[in-house]
Amino acid sequence: MVRSLVRAAAAMLMLGSVALLATATAASANTGSMKIVPRAGLFHTITNAGHSDWCLQPLTTAFRAPIVQRPCDGSAAQEWETLSTPSGGTHYRFLNTSGWCMSVDKLGNGTPILQDECQVSGGTTVSNAEWNASANLPNAVTLQSRFGFVNRTQCLDEPGAAAGNSNMQLFTCNGTLAQIWVIGFNG
Repeated sequence: MVRSLVRAAAAMLMLGSVALLATATAASANTGSMKIVPRAGLFHTITNAGHSDWCLQPLTTAFRAPIVQRPCDGSAAQEWETLSTPSGGTHYRFLNTSGWCMSVDKLGNGTPILQDECQVSGGTTVSNAEWNASANLPNAVTLQSRFGFVNRTQCLDEPGAAAGNSNMQLFTCNGTLAQIWVIGFNG
């Protein structure tokens, strides 16, 4: 009886693993990209220090959707996990519940922030998804792009320093409130 129960439980776990792998593989195959499966319970919101009731979230769950600001509503779409990078220190990646990281395609004022891969096959970190925080997290920080694995002079920026339904952007780091983000605190 006990052996039968153990075998049945093992079979269920194996079937569940196969289904999860198939789902992840299908999602990656659809975009040609590699998503990371978020870990449960390690998420928090990212808000601008001047507008704590507006949260960052992807516009949709689609690959390369823009990162926007919306009123904080407690939804999973507004939750982010802070991941360390191989270089350590104050370098981080921000993984959302869709399995994508906050990233950029290029440098320059007005460059949109997108959700994209955190790492490529083999586990190599994607440089465009790395950010240098001005202090250890949790904290209120500026987030400087590490495009090409180098700290750049472009920071995550709230356009016009105004809360609203706008796409987040890169902008020359200037220390203004539009570039101060509260990260790592729940609720």
